[in-house]
Amino acid sequence: MLYEWHWTTYLLYVAFAFVTVICIRRLKRTSGCIQEYRSQVVISQERLIIFFVFFATLMILPMFRNLDLYPSYDYSVATGVRTIDPQAYVWQFLSGQNPGFNIKSMLTLSQTEPLLYSLAALILSFGGGIQTVWFVVYGIVVLCYWIFFRNTVEPEFNYALFLPFFAHYLYSMIAIRSGLSFAFFYAAVGYLKKDRKLIAILMLALGFSSHYLILFGVLGLVFDYFIRKSPNKKQMVLLLFAICVAATVLFEVYATNIIAATKYRTYLEGGRMTVIGQMPVLVLFVLILFNYDKL
Repeated sequence: MLYEWHWTTYLLYVAFAFVTVICIRRLKRTSGCIQEYRSQVVISQERLIIFFVFFATLMILPMFRNLDLYPSYDYSVATGVRTIDPQAYVWQFLSGQNPGFNIKSMLTLSQTEPLLYSLAALILSFGGGIQTVWFVVYGIVVLCYWIFFRNTVEPEFNYALFLPFFAHYLYSMIAIRSGLSFAFFYAAVGYLKKDRKLIAILMLALGFSSHYLILFGVLGLVFDYFIRKSPNKKQMVLLLFAICVAATVLFEVYATNIIAATKYRTYLEGGRMTVIGQMPVLVLFVLILFNYDKL
């Protein structure tokens, strides 16, 4: 079978997750006060080694995956056999497809998000190959994750909450544009924690040009603002989430009509996407992300 469960792959992912968690824990230990017997140079060298291990571990997955295990996009179109999104991206990159940056079309969500295609076109124009594209794209993703964990994670962080991040990273092996988009979102959160608002806005803009799904993250930022202003944060989280669910249930027809006017209308065909099935889970994930230390 083309798609089947492999325990060896599963255990490999678990091992990689543990390595990245260890890197984050070591990073936070070097973020505190420098002990008298340790120089700043030693601390900097240790952080550099931690970053290298973190980066190399996560980059192994996209760089050594074998896309040839799946049907090519041409074969999939000709025969109707299903394949995976990266094969479609490879075909689009090599055929020179690039929607370009049309601000009006992007604001109305009526064109494909252009950043990934423009980045691939730039790399290929300088003689790079598909593997170079994957290295640059996932290098950006891993770097954004590093920025987030470096700037936000506290020593008392529950590292079990890292699993949703790692699962999302694995998902980005298929959903490349959305994975890149939310990587920029995580970086934006990291910069917001350091009160570097201009860079955070730039990260959100890059995320928007990667995938419009980041708008759910922006909604989460708005929710988070009200949560932090509330004297009872837990009740505010539950209230906002209840409002979110109620709104999607009551106004699904209107939301569906809005989606039907965008490039995502194809996902409404055959029940491939429902508004109720999408927004609450995404918003809840963002709320947990911002408020894990307050629930």
